[in-house]
Amino acid sequence: NYLKDAVVFDELTYTDQNTKLVHIEEIDGVKVYKMEITDTEGNVKYNFYDINTGLKVSSIESQETQEGTMVSTSMYKDYKSQDGIMYPSKLIEDNAGQVMELQVETIQFGGKVSDTLFKL
Repeated sequence: NYLKDAVVFDELTYTDQNTKLVHIEEIDGVKVYKMEITDTEGNVKYNFYDINTGLKVSSIESQETQEGTMVSTSMYKDYKSQDGIMYPSKLIEDNAGQVMELQVETIQFGGKVSDTLFKL
C-alpha cells in the first residue's frame, strides 16, 4: 500500500488500538521500550524507543515471500535537530542479510515544492 508508505512519521498513525508495549530490553547498551504495532492489514512490526529520549532506536518487520519469511531490521542513529524536529541522520537497513547504510546530508521541513514535480 503506497499511501501507507507516504507517511513521513508513521508514529502519527498509531493509536491505543494498534499499539502495545511488549517489554523493556537493551539494544547496544541502551534501555528501550519494545512496542508492537499492527497495521490495518494485520501486519505486525516492532519499534524500539529509547526510554530516556523517546527517540526510535530500531524497528523490525517481517514479510512473507516466495522464499519464506524475510526479516528487515532498521537502526536509527546520530539524531540531529532541524526546525525543532529530531531526525536520524544515519539509517542502517538489514534486509535478509543485505546491509545498506544511508546518510542524510540535508533535510528540509515545510519547504515549498513545485507542482510540476507531480505531473506525469
